[in-house]
Amino acid sequence: MGPKIFPKPKKMEMTGEAFTVPQVVTVSLPEELNTLADILHETLKGKNTVSVSKDEEAAVRFLRDEALGDEAYGIVVSGDGVRISYRTRQGAYYGLVTLGQILRQCDGTVPGCDISDGPSLAVRGYMLDISRGKVASLDDLCGYVDRLAGMKYNQLQLYVEGFSFAYPSFTEVWKDKMPITGEEIRYLDAYCKAHGIELVPNQNSLGHMSAWIAREEYKDLAEADRGMEFMGKAVPVSTLDAMDPRSLDLVTAMMDDMIPFFSSDKFNVNLDEPFELGKGKNKALTEEKGEEYLYMDYLKRLHERVTARGKQMYMWGDILANHPEKFSELPEGITVLDWGYEAFSPFEEHAAKLQEEKVPFILCPGTSTWTTLTGRTDNMRENIRNAAKAAIAHEGEGVLLTAWGDGGHLEYELLNDGPIAYASAYMWGDLDVAEEAVTDYLNQFVYRDRANELSQILLDLGRLYHYEEFPMVNMTIASMNLMMGILPEGVFPNALEQGIRGIQALAPSAKGMIDAILAQKKDFDYAGAMEAIRALESRLEKAELSGDKAELLKAEVLNIFRIAKFAQNVHYLNAKGMSMSAEEKAGVKADIRALGREIQAIHPGLWIARNRIHGMEDSIAGIQNIMRQLEA
Repeated sequence: MGPKIFPKPKKMEMTGEAFTVPQVVTVSLPEELNTLADILHETLKGKNTVSVSKDEEAAVRFLRDEALGDEAYGIVVSGDGVRISYRTRQGAYYGLVTLGQILRQCDGTVPGCDISDGPSLAVRGYMLDISRGKVASLDDLCGYVDRLAGMKYNQLQLYVEGFSFAYPSFTEVWKDKMPITGEEIRYLDAYCKAHGIELVPNQNSLGHMSAWIAREEYKDLAEADRGMEFMGKAVPVSTLDAMDPRSLDLVTAMMDDMIPFFSSDKFNVNLDEPFELGKGKNKALTEEKGEEYLYMDYLKRLHERVTARGKQMYMWGDILANHPEKFSELPEGITVLDWGYEAFSPFEEHAAKLQEEKVPFILCPGTSTWTTLTGRTDNMRENIRNAAKAAIAHEGEGVLLTAWGDGGHLEYELLNDGPIAYASAYMWGDLDVAEEAVTDYLNQFVYRDRANELSQILLDLGRLYHYEEFPMVNMTIASMNLMMGILPEGVFPNALEQGIRGIQALAPSAKGMIDAILAQKKDFDYAGAMEAIRALESRLEKAELSGDKAELLKAEVLNIFRIAKFAQNVHYLNAKGMSMSAEEKAGVKADIRALGREIQAIHPGLWIARNRIHGMEDSIAGIQNIMRQLEA
């Protein structure tokens, strides 16, 4: 049996030979691959010394093969050594990544094998939200790059709305915040490039502009005087007036501030969810020509600005999906990013339409971790797989896995590792990857867990939502309870239905789907959920983590357990409070208080271990509110 390679290679045959790794590993590295020298040393060093030369008899040789694809590579291990074939630096880099996995599994003797490999999709990306209060440290972002590169991703985007980027021309708007700076981006860009990843600039440019509109100097750029409502609460105005030329001038100035720090030739302008579009100042024009007229007019003018700066425009596809007749009007050179975050998201239908219209596209599933506290593992797997399958079948450019941070971004970073690994396999072409392959890789190469426990624990935490009344869309009911707080007795059933019905405000066409979900409603299995958490806690005791972040990882998982139990207790109190005895109710409240005190004491240290401190209070605002309710 040969070594386990992740993601699974297209072809791997064992030859029966073996190569004994010498104390001094000689490497013949062509001059065109000199930028791989540092990574080469990291890959091969182990207990050995690495000597790079032009020796044609070297133990490790790189051989250029013009017949290979852009990111394809080959590896042949024989008794004489290792031969890596490539056509581009990226292919050579992936050959090194695979060789590193092989060497980590072999104790000085590498089994003979013949590998031919390459991706099924050209774009294999990850988008991290840094605009919901949580802005990761530069060190942590580089850690993300390391993990993504190890799983053969080739694109990274950091989602920016509001003031999470330090715009040089707008210092007043972020001076009391802790945004990522241009110089940090420049460093990260170079770090990404060294690891085969393109860092693509990302900035919202029409909707999701509430932070700007809230400022006195920009409030007259708003389309409307009031925003929409969601789950019974008013949402701030977030959409620019698409017909006011000053709106386009503002986002262009923002773009001009961002572009110099990125080497990418792409720019993601977003353009998603302009909730108030045509509902305020431009209502008469919308009634005459339709909201799609405003949208397309703004899109085309923005596209001119983007292309004038030598960039290819990326944009979300949600509005165009509602107006497919407008695909034919899209200017040339735009790539549509079609998003959907549920197992039932219609990626197949959308991809077929985009292919038919000859529109370049990338499909964008999600990690299913935001507003969940612990994730939604089974939804995540199906959601990402469906996206990758449709992109491959309909000749899409690729897949961009999205990790959002709605609701304060309380969810800990390591919850995204399972989705990242699953997406890696699916995007590479292994649509039937086994969960064991995912957990084995993460435990060995990310967590360094000798007991092979942690990654399965995290994926199983993401199955707690199955104990809830029904599967919420884009969140869990546990997370929803933290947002609502402790409700008056008897209110919860109506609030729960209102919560899922609130999605219809965003997507009226979702009514049938919501009706079907509510028809399957069952009782909340509080006992089952709590028992599942306790079982996972016991399994964590067996984990044997190593590496410089081992203690941090374990502390984060322990606090996820606390947060999960806190939310399950609040959910139980809201759902069953009327039927509880006074003694049981007092006991549940005592448990909530005890867990809340521990979470509030531990969470700040975990937050600043990875992130800038700004935004930390917002992340646990729901927990603090519930603690105040109990203390009142």
